This record gives sequence, C-alpha cells and structure tokens, in this order.
Amino acid sequence: MIVRLSISVPDELKAKMDKIESRVNWSSVAQTAFNKEITLQKPIEAGDMDQVVERLKASKEESIKNDFAEGIKYGAGWAALTASYEDLREIDKIDVDNLCSVDKDRNLGILVDTIFDPDPDRHDVEQFLSDHFSGERTSAAEIKGFIVGVQAIWNEVADKI
Repeated sequence: MIVRLSISVPDELKAKMDKIESRVNWSSVAQTAFNKEITLQKPIEAGDMDQVVERLKASKEESIKNDFAEGIKYGAGWAALTASYEDLREIDKIDVDNLCSVDKDRNLGILVDTIFDPDPDRHDVEQFLSDHFSGERTSAAEIKGFIVGVQAIWNEVADKI
C-alpha cells in the first residue's frame, strides 16, 4: 500500500526542484531521506551495540594495518634517500617488538630520541614529521612501520657499507 504525504519546502527550493523535475523522482528522493532519518533516530539496542563494537574493532585493526604499511613505505623512502649512516645505525638499535601500535607518543619519543640531539628543537621534530609522515593523524602504527621500513633498508645495506 502506498500513502500520499504533503511536505512543505521553501519557495526557493521548490523553484530549484522545478528546474530539474524531469530528471529526478522526488518521491524516491524523499523516501531515501525518510529511511535514512528513521535509521538515525532508531535507538540502538543491546544486541545492535555488540555489532557496532565488532564493526569498529575490525575498522580499528584495518586502520592500524594500513598505517603500519604506510609507515614502512615512508621509512624505507627516508632511509634510502635522506637518512645518514648514523641515523640508520641508531634506528636499527630500536627493538620494534617493544613498540606499541597504539601509543603514538611513546613511539615518537623513541624515534625522536634516536634521530635528534638529546634536546631536539620542536620545530625540527615537527618538520621531520611533516616531511616524512602522512600528516596530522600520524599514528603509533605508522611510526612503528616507519622504524621497520628504516630497519629493512639498513639490513639490506649494512654489510655492503
């Protein structure tokens, strides 16, 4: 069964709708919008929340995996094109098994302490991050991947230097 509804729209919107009326099924557009709003307004039940949690866990794992892979790419590129011998040698000493995939500040601290003088200039650190990472949302996994990428290059070249 189909029911007719009347809705109100401002004159300006109606004029815009009239200009493209032959290309758009306004009833379908309204039904889509109504269904979306119903879904948004539906209270989340306990069983649904478990699904939400599982979906977000999977999303988090995928994000960590992708960030780690990006970090490897950035680290290998930096090691191959920019890093000094001393940088590579020092970064190779970092035990990546002791790095965490979720503690960005800890991983960044280890990397910064390894690359920069004991008291690094904040601008230098920010410039390094800007130059060698994906941007504002640099994650712990990306930093860990960066170190792994650097170490992979070092492992390939160390005995040839």
